[in-house]
Amino acid sequence: MRYLSRGQESKRKILLLLEFTKITSEPLIAGIMDHLVRNHEMSKAGFINDCDPSSISVAVKTLNNRARINEALFDEKINGS
Repeated sequence: MRYLSRGQESKRKILLLLEFTKITSEPLIAGIMDHLVRNHEMSKAGFINDCDPSSISVAVKTLNNRARINEALFDEKINGS
């Protein structure tokens, strides 16, 4: 299931999720932002930021997994189950 959608995320949300990862490459982070915040396709985001679109794809999958875990923790806190 996708928890993050292209062009639908806030910069703040992505920056917070990045804190749960080891992603530190500035071009890669810029590519992620272009894809998830500014609605660019991965290939265009990679071209603009001089990084491989497949690296952006892997990073987005990592962030999506962190978003899934974060949502599960939030649900646990709200529902207490």
